[in-house]
Amino acid sequence: MEDINDNLPTEGKRYYMSHSEYFYSEKEKDKIYSSMPISMRNEINFSEPMKLSQLVCASNLEKAREAVKNQLEKEGRFIVTKCRIDYLIVGD
Repeated sequence: MEDINDNLPTEGKRYYMSHSEYFYSEKEKDKIYSSMPISMRNEINFSEPMKLSQLVCASNLEKAREAVKNQLEKEGRFIVTKCRIDYLIVGD
């Protein structure tokens, strides 16, 4: 993933490791729940966070965090509750 909002070429950016926890938004939960067969509704635990670890290309730690949150929350399907950006992986 790359922070495209900071308008820097890729060679001017660094790679960071991000670790995020996120949940379905209430709207998305309702949509999924109502489309499921009744027999499967107890199979999904919406209170359990989903986790994602990925490399992020950005100019600094804050831009990396912002890029992760924007990517996950852009369609309104998910809500990010935790986003940790680890040390610099590659770059100056």
